Amino acid sequence: MKKTAGMAGMFLALVVGARAAIVGGDVIAIDFGATAPAVANWNQISTSTLSIGDLPRLSDGAFTGVGVSVTLTGTNGDYVNNAAPGTGLGSTDESIYADHLAANNLSGSDLITVVYTGLDDSLSYTLTGGMARSGNTAPFEQTYTVGGIDYDYTGDSGVDAYAEYTGLSSSGGVLTFTVSDYTDTDLASISQMTLTAVEKLTDFWTIALDFGDTPPANHFNDISANGTYSSLVRLSDGSSVTGISVKVTGPSFYKSDGPNDSLSGLSTDYDVSNVTDWAGDGDTWTVMFYGLDDSLLYDIEGVIGGFTNNANTDYTFLQAGTLTNLFNPATASADPRIARIEGVRSFGGVLEIAAKPGTVYPFLSALTLTTVEGSTNDVIVVPNIVDITVGSASNVALNLEHAGTNYVVQRSDDLQRFSAIDFDVHGTSGDTVRIEGGENVDADGDGSGFFRLSRRPNFVIILADDQGYQDLGCFGSPDILTPRIDTMASEGMRFTGFYAQTVCGPSRDALMTGCYPLRTATPDARSVVHCRLAHTEVTLAEILKEVGYTTAAFGKWDLGGHSQTAYDPDYLPLAQGFDYFLGTSGSNDSTVNIIENTTRIETGADMGGLTERYTDAAISFIQKNKERPFFVYLAHTMPHVDLAVSDDFAGTSAGGLYGDVIEELDYNVGRILDAVEELGLDDNTYVIYTSDNGPWYLGNSSSHVGEYGSVAEAEAMGGSALPLRGDKVTSWEGGFRVPCIMRAPGRIPAGTVCDEIASTQDLMPSLAKLAGATVPSDRVIDGVDITSLMHGVSGATGSREAFYYYVRNDLHAVRVGKWKLHVARDADSTWARYYRDGDWFDIPSPMLFDLEADIGETNDVSTLYPDVVSNLLEYIEFARTDIGDGDLVGENAR
Repeated sequence: MKKTAGMAGMFLALVVGARAAIVGGDVIAIDFGATAPAVANWNQISTSTLSIGDLPRLSDGAFTGVGVSVTLTGTNGDYVNNAAPGTGLGSTDESIYADHLAANNLSGSDLITVVYTGLDDSLSYTLTGGMARSGNTAPFEQTYTVGGIDYDYTGDSGVDAYAEYTGLSSSGGVLTFTVSDYTDTDLASISQMTLTAVEKLTDFWTIALDFGDTPPANHFNDISANGTYSSLVRLSDGSSVTGISVKVTGPSFYKSDGPNDSLSGLSTDYDVSNVTDWAGDGDTWTVMFYGLDDSLLYDIEGVIGGFTNNANTDYTFLQAGTLTNLFNPATASADPRIARIEGVRSFGGVLEIAAKPGTVYPFLSALTLTTVEGSTNDVIVVPNIVDITVGSASNVALNLEHAGTNYVVQRSDDLQRFSAIDFDVHGTSGDTVRIEGGENVDADGDGSGFFRLSRRPNFVIILADDQGYQDLGCFGSPDILTPRIDTMASEGMRFTGFYAQTVCGPSRDALMTGCYPLRTATPDARSVVHCRLAHTEVTLAEILKEVGYTTAAFGKWDLGGHSQTAYDPDYLPLAQGFDYFLGTSGSNDSTVNIIENTTRIETGADMGGLTERYTDAAISFIQKNKERPFFVYLAHTMPHVDLAVSDDFAGTSAGGLYGDVIEELDYNVGRILDAVEELGLDDNTYVIYTSDNGPWYLGNSSSHVGEYGSVAEAEAMGGSALPLRGDKVTSWEGGFRVPCIMRAPGRIPAGTVCDEIASTQDLMPSLAKLAGATVPSDRVIDGVDITSLMHGVSGATGSREAFYYYVRNDLHAVRVGKWKLHVARDADSTWARYYRDGDWFDIPSPMLFDLEADIGETNDVSTLYPDVVSNLLEYIEFARTDIGDGDLVGENAR
């Protein structure tokens, strides 16, 4: 039985004149029973009026030219449902949901037939109908049939009973719907029905997968191993499918030795090669589609071939979203088993299909995914949701699995941009969320709303220290191998225009507060690189704790001063919203002392063991808190100098010691991902990997050259920012722009790249939004919401107008779109020793670079584009006034 998950009860009734003929988007609503509907444009069918020649559409009363007739067998009757207020389809008015029409010959067959005439065969239709029975004490059993598809409803007493059909077609303008009794002792009855016209697709397609070791002989895609498949083809003609990939996880793959060649019951699309092999496992395994269109619906067909050992496969279930179907048990060993699920919707372009065990093992020989028309009246359902129902235009109830504090509710008008909304938790066990008020249910008053209810997502931010832009395989490293992070990128999104700050402390400040560090700097320490974060600042951890998150920080804090040996307990993570801390207050220039919470537990810790040690602690925390939403901030000490690596990775990389360190980081990122997956948290956890700034360049630092023995050895202690210019501490791109990868299966589309400008500042407002938390409104927050970028929303662009490059308290540059302007200034004498030859010089007049054409900042085009220079100088003046510059304190600085 497919119940409607809240066909929208949010319609506007405005009479704008008559119009004959039904068109896409029209909704026709029918109220069955003797009580006349009190709501405009509902059509009444009762025993005294069993036929209406022309039906008005619900929105404005314009006539559609559609007629309807009703035929009953059995005893005819109009009845009152005794349903509680607020239930039912499409209206909260009791005159509509609280009566029904019934055939109730309880000793024989009962049948109600609803026939629509005058429909347009070029359109598709969504039909939803059923009963509101909240006050009825008897069990309710009947069968709905339309388009040759039966749904049996055998509900408990007092439970509403609705069936939804999508992608229906009329024939000769006629569409027939029937309600029959489930057994001769039951009755057939109906209270309400809506018929929605939908424009048909002009480009249908089917993607077909063939599981097992036998290559397919037709245009099925060969799936013979676990992994991601990006080069998919259409079943109809073998043409390439652009932008869609599939990931298979869990099964083993087999080839049959038996006479498994029966195609009985299968369409001509199949070949013997599709049903003579299979994939399977002893437990649930999954097929994930990425890159789908959320505005469409999808039909799924799964096939188990005619295996001689068919007893092992009779009880496999196919599940997509909240919909489940059982493979029809075979009566003979040669007959294939088939399971079909209709009208499934993707979310964020992702659709998860699971083969689940019944009593034995889950197997699949083949799987097809076919596009069908979408409906504008659906409510989005995401994994781990029991049910979602729309009660009325000002009241939405969402039923939970666990305590309400673990959830976030988001609303959308276009299925793409979701905003978190306030909600109250009701019920003795905290099992129902209730949303009230038109501003939440239908904010723009267009008659439709879409809701997403999910467990509050978990967040893991992994921050490397001084890692260069190029120092990952997926960012072009020629000699450092990072297979786990590369896989993370193939399963998520790679950000190529992602910015941090140019040194350690300020970068962590920006990440935690969502602000430029100069904005949050205390008046007495505006140029201090390793500042103490003021207690008045609100951090990401504090925001998440407000909505029930447990939080932990591991590794380098660097927001409580920079001493290697001394620390102030009042300026450690526990003072800024974290529940647990294990790490060091500063960096590892000379030594590392380990602090747990506020107590030093070890001095002179082995630096080579830090990466594994911090990762172990983070995994332990995740395991202990798997049942509640968590935020893990894992700020590794490496690859900041002094470089150190464990014995397992020493001397293993072609990139030298620095490469060893990065490859050990990569391995431990994989351990985090594995732990999240093993705990079943993969589909509800955002993992973000980035760096706090660009790499050190130490070849011109005499102290480091002396320490390491040569210029070449000193240079080898840092990474590469290529193809960018500059390094850590500089305002060239190589100092600020860092690698960034985000992964959240089912939320962030796999294998995608975002070239828009984004920043560590944006993580605070974006993660807060995803968690349903609130960003402080009493202060300026520089970060912007980038969730539409993260989720790959079609057409989404960055909302950041400008990005400013501050070095200490001095404003060096600004980027707007593709243009970057360096202001006129003297060369930075403080950090001259960390510049490469050719990167350190006075800038007597502004320099302009087109970063799209010249990512390496080699060609100053300021004289060619004076208007652009003038425009960007206005941005510079705004930042100086608002944030500050040098000795100038900004108007909105703290």
